[in-house]
Amino acid sequence: DKGKDSYVFKIETKAETYLCNLFLNNPQSIILTGNAGDGKTRLCRSIYNYFHQDGLVDWPESGILEVDFPHGKIRMVKDLSELKDEIILQELSRLQASINDNHADKIYYLIAANEGKLTKFLSQHEHLSSLKVEVKRRFKTHLENNSTFSIINLLDVTSSLYVEKVLDEWNKESNWSVCESCSKQKACIINLNHKRSSKDFVKNRLVEQYRFLDYLGTHITMREMLIHISYILTGGLTCTDVLNADYEALKYQIDKPYYENFYGNNAANEALSDMRAIKLFKELDPGRYSDSNIDDFILNGDISGNAQLEALHEDLFNSDLDLYLGYFKKRLDIYRNHNKESNDNLIEEWIERLRRKFYFEFPSEEFFNRTNLVPFKFVNIFDELFGDQRKQAISKRDLTRGLNRAFSKRLVDSN
Repeated sequence: DKGKDSYVFKIETKAETYLCNLFLNNPQSIILTGNAGDGKTRLCRSIYNYFHQDGLVDWPESGILEVDFPHGKIRMVKDLSELKDEIILQELSRLQASINDNHADKIYYLIAANEGKLTKFLSQHEHLSSLKVEVKRRFKTHLENNSTFSIINLLDVTSSLYVEKVLDEWNKESNWSVCESCSKQKACIINLNHKRSSKDFVKNRLVEQYRFLDYLGTHITMREMLIHISYILTGGLTCTDVLNADYEALKYQIDKPYYENFYGNNAANEALSDMRAIKLFKELDPGRYSDSNIDDFILNGDISGNAQLEALHEDLFNSDLDLYLGYFKKRLDIYRNHNKESNDNLIEEWIERLRRKFYFEFPSEEFFNRTNLVPFKFVNIFDELFGDQRKQAISKRDLTRGLNRAFSKRLVDSN
């Protein structure tokens, strides 16, 4: 436990690098837009720190500051919506004048703004019509950005780009070295989540789920992503919870493996209300979708007669903490061998959890298609199209043939 204020981490983003390069090589005024939590204010702070060696400790009460840089001054507005209307009018009028005279005064703006607030304010003030036109054009397409004025919409930034970076940073072994001497290490679900999500193939599958949301056009803010990943690792628990856990508390903690936390299973209602990401991932929960081959492996893989599959089953469904220290294996044996007498309800209680574990932890892609457990049949093909021209050509050919057949049938249809 490093204390509330002693741990700080930073991940570089493409938006930050892009902004720095713009101000250095092609100075212009910039408006940052996006949802609360997308990192608009953080980007303003990063630009200030890039050009000021002392760094920004606190924003002034006005929410506005200037920093010298090689081409003049950057005037930063932390959050346009926090300012009084007369101040907003003053700053936007000055921005409009700077754009119109190509920044002859060598003052360049960096403004964090909510799109709705910005466009509404511009519509209410006729003498800002020139700026209104420029803003409207850039909201339609980023291709309207030019060397004088740009709008960067952080809603266009895909969160999956940064999930891997955050997991790598938080899972650095130096952050977990204290766990090696902890007497509760083997009974600590937080430590187990760290070790599992540190494996490259597991981490890649966590990122894969975020990428699915990108494909669906669903945006998760940086803040929402950070809250979600912290919950994946901890399940809302602390070291103190683990150290002081009695038998009942341990039973509760065992139900907090990362693959359950990812979808908010066993989370308190108040936690769910604070984590929008969990609501979005519910639709992608692999525990809810059945694949007969995968389900058969989960229940019978250790008696399949295939030595490689049996070894994989033994390694996956073992006596680790998340499987109740061997209790699941006993339940599985009862289910298979004595089900009629015991009326055991293992399937109802365990199968969804085991599908999630399989989805993230089954190490081989040789025997099963894991993506059958998510509700997008061709998502793996879609994923492979990016950056692979050969597969793009094959898919275009197949689509063209299919469309030709479909239209041909319609042409000869008697109805």
